Amino acid sequence: MKTHARSSTSILLPILLLLAGLSIGHAQGPTSIFPPELYSGENVITVRLAAGIRSITARSTRNVTVTGGTGTFDCSTQQDIQVFVSTASERAYLILQVTDCNNKRYNDSLTLSTQWNVDRISYGEVEQGSTACREFQIRADGLATAILDSISIDDPNIVLKLPVQLPVRIPAGVTFTYRVCYKADNLGYRKFPVVTWIRREYPTAGKTNYAVADTGTVIVIPRSPDTAEPEITDPTTFRSIAVPNAIIPKQGRFFVGSYDLLGLTAGYAVTDNLMVLAAGALPLPDDWGGVNGEMFGAYSIGAKAGLPLGGGFNVAVGYQWGRSIYDKEGTDALESRITINAPYGSISYGDDDSRLSATFAYAFKRHLKPGQEFDEDAMVVAVGGDHRIGRHWKLAGEIVSVESLGVVPILATARYFTDRYALDFGLGYVGITTGDTKTPKIPLVPVISGVFVF
Repeated sequence: MKTHARSSTSILLPILLLLAGLSIGHAQGPTSIFPPELYSGENVITVRLAAGIRSITARSTRNVTVTGGTGTFDCSTQQDIQVFVSTASERAYLILQVTDCNNKRYNDSLTLSTQWNVDRISYGEVEQGSTACREFQIRADGLATAILDSISIDDPNIVLKLPVQLPVRIPAGVTFTYRVCYKADNLGYRKFPVVTWIRREYPTAGKTNYAVADTGTVIVIPRSPDTAEPEITDPTTFRSIAVPNAIIPKQGRFFVGSYDLLGLTAGYAVTDNLMVLAAGALPLPDDWGGVNGEMFGAYSIGAKAGLPLGGGFNVAVGYQWGRSIYDKEGTDALESRITINAPYGSISYGDDDSRLSATFAYAFKRHLKPGQEFDEDAMVVAVGGDHRIGRHWKLAGEIVSVESLGVVPILATARYFTDRYALDFGLGYVGITTGDTKTPKIPLVPVISGVFVF
């Protein structure tokens, strides 16, 4: 865990100055030093003195190196000093003695802005072909607040799993936790830095952040002959069974699916936080078989935007436009046409192995029948979830309440999945009715679906 707190320079600085053989009787008022603190890595310190600078000398701890900018000058009023700090976890200070063109001396000091506890995270032994994940932490202690700009890892075998998008502000006393997953490939010992880039409170010379590096270590061992295959994840976590939840697939993912053979669905993740959705029901006129001469069809299109909140929570909002038609061959006009505008919101809690979701929508429905046109708006509430019970298996459930539908369907399925598709087999119970709807003689209907992800 990284932690940081401001140094107690008010107590230590006079002692350090005395040890350095410098007089502390000269006030720092006439000189201007910017930035007023040091950061790990490269620093450019600007010294300004209205009386002109004749010379600058520097003394420091061993982890601070002055690479340029000290010496004797021509009484210019400004001088840049290049300083490199080789630590982020140890106490470091720099003392500057500035002599003006009247031979007056001034002593100024700078200390490391923040001291971090740098961690060494061991992954232990990981079998070749497997993936191991560990938690890394950043914590801002005391009165300080840290801003994490980014995290960089120069290793193609590593995947970061962040709870929120960066940059992120980490308040004092709050621990920011993220996961670093290592995909074991070549055998042997591996060591890799995990570099967090912390924003500088005083940017200068084009430098806006500084690096603090934890270290991960792993030993990749041969795969045991009887070891199970690498872990796989349900690729269709963006739904419970049929109703969208708050999860967005990774950018670039595309999926197509079929529900009970006639219902079709498709989607594409434009970004990690936005996807487009389309659905429909194939129009299958009965008179193709020479029976009743009736036809029904439906289609819709929309989009969903989602965001992880951390702690296993995700939220999303979406909008879906749709239309359905019903027509009889023996009449001159459509028997029914319904146009729907449906905004909705979803919240999900859990992970890809077990998740509970709730979706709330309001469907603005415009109903057109021969000789009449009217609105029949409806509130929609759906609650669903899934739970992993095996390497390739989940159980999933969903209950949907739609005003004016007449029934409250309850769906339950067993889901078989690989890393590319998921197949659901189950039943829907339609014995809960509302209004004047009569309970069916057989209140069970089959639920079969297949969703394929590319």
